[in-house]
Amino acid sequence: MNMIGGGQGAFASAAQAAPAVAQVAAASMATQPMQGETISDPKPLIKANLATMGALEPGSVVMRISGFGAVPAKYDEKTKIVSYQPTTQPLRDKSYSVFITAKVAGKKVETSWSFDFDPNAPATSPTPDNTLPPVSVAPVATPTAAPTAVPTAAPAKH
Repeated sequence: MNMIGGGQGAFASAAQAAPAVAQVAAASMATQPMQGETISDPKPLIKANLATMGALEPGSVVMRISGFGAVPAKYDEKTKIVSYQPTTQPLRDKSYSVFITAKVAGKKVETSWSFDFDPNAPATSPTPDNTLPPVSVAPVATPTAAPTAVPTAAPAKH
């Protein structure tokens, strides 16, 4: 039995017609703001480390933000970080989604994540451009002296 086309036939055409790969930002993909985070800065630096997406084709990275559309994001091929900071149009809506598309070996790949905006939320510290994101460490209280007991007054009876 002879297989025409080297035995690839239907499999090759199915692979060529495969849809674009989409994923929610992987846990290993560092994003800023982080997935689900609530921020108060109306003009935040929005960025993601795309190293987990693979070997991206030069010039193929596009960032879209809900309410903004495609934005003029900068992609640094060396660090694999894509970033954008609104300059004229501040955030106003409560929720935002960020979508990043690119090409890997000629195929479209996409990732996305969401964050919330609340101008009354506690401010967060910005991270330097070359890191994503800083490790969050909760402050630990270290007593300088042994605690002393403070007498409490009994409630007054009327």
